[in-house]
Amino acid sequence: MNENRDEVTTEGRGYTGRGKGKSNSGKMTPRESLQAEILARLGLVEQPVRNPLEVLKNPHADWIAQVQAVQTLAQSEQAATNVQEIIRILDDLSRHPALRAAAARALADLWKRKLIPLAPFVKALTDPDLDVRVAAIQALKAVEAYNVSDVLVKQVSALLEEAKRQEYASNNQYRRLRMAILQWFGLLKKEGTFSSLEDALNDRDWEIRDAAVQAIGAIVKSLPPDDVRRKRLEASLEAMIDREEDHVVLQSLILALKDHTPFRARLLRGSNRIKEKMAHILGDPEEQADASELETDISVLIAVAHDSNADSAVRSAAILRLARLLGRAQPRQQADIKTLLSALLRNPGRGIKDAVEILQDVVNLPSSSRADSLAQERKKNSQIGMNDFRAHRNDT
Repeated sequence: MNENRDEVTTEGRGYTGRGKGKSNSGKMTPRESLQAEILARLGLVEQPVRNPLEVLKNPHADWIAQVQAVQTLAQSEQAATNVQEIIRILDDLSRHPALRAAAARALADLWKRKLIPLAPFVKALTDPDLDVRVAAIQALKAVEAYNVSDVLVKQVSALLEEAKRQEYASNNQYRRLRMAILQWFGLLKKEGTFSSLEDALNDRDWEIRDAAVQAIGAIVKSLPPDDVRRKRLEASLEAMIDREEDHVVLQSLILALKDHTPFRARLLRGSNRIKEKMAHILGDPEEQADASELETDISVLIAVAHDSNADSAVRSAAILRLARLLGRAQPRQQADIKTLLSALLRNPGRGIKDAVEILQDVVNLPSSSRADSLAQERKKNSQIGMNDFRAHRNDT
């Protein structure tokens, strides 16, 4: 530190501080120094180092510069001949934890290039520093499932359980490790992870529940519909529907289950808050349904639109979705939609007038013009639905 207490310099320690956002003198203000440290800890430093090996071997080099050096080395042509240097940094507990975490993240690049065995990943999971363990789990995402043994899955499951105990003991920093593990389990899609994921569905922390729901949802979508493993996981998700109170987790839950026809009907027949979210999801122009799902959707959406006790946001979303589905509906259900429209025109109810008018416009169009008109109305429809949704959320 120089005599001016308002400036920080790392000159003489391998890091000049020069680069984007730095002063021409090579000195950083305390705010710039803090920003550089945060980016380095997250592995987001962008500047490559000209001689990374020299920086890594220099005992006086700044740890931020060494983080940059590890990243540069792992992505360079020199990586193949210097793999052991990076592994030594990871193993050296005297090195700065952020530097060891950078070495752990570098494992992913090295693995993709087939330059290292799995052993360094496994060893990094036992590092005493939490950031290094999180980085090691994130690096494991690069490892193909067939290279992951049941023994490693059990080791990481035990790490997940220990992280849960630590978080429950008032150390919330461990939430990051738990979420990283749950996300990896979702990518791994191994049956040995199912119990840990299902246990996380009951966690007191909504972020953990949400991560578990998304992970299980990804696994469910990868399994055939009649697979017993899929049925097990779907049942675990279904059991959450009525008890989940957090709106973010509920939305993830609905997204995970919405493609399974029996659950679509149950979700849309659930409480107002569930119907509201499900109707908005079905109202997404990008949402596609097969023939059996389409028939279920239309039947249930008609019932929702008819329900005068439902919230206007729910009914509007259902009506707008029916307008989009009209062209794909079977003749019998097209007639049902037109009957619904007649009933709504006679007694539209509060808050759904705009949606009813759009449905009327679509019904009155010739079939050949319907698609073009819907394309023009899509943005308007979506905005109406969102306005209703926001208005409802503001009222509750």
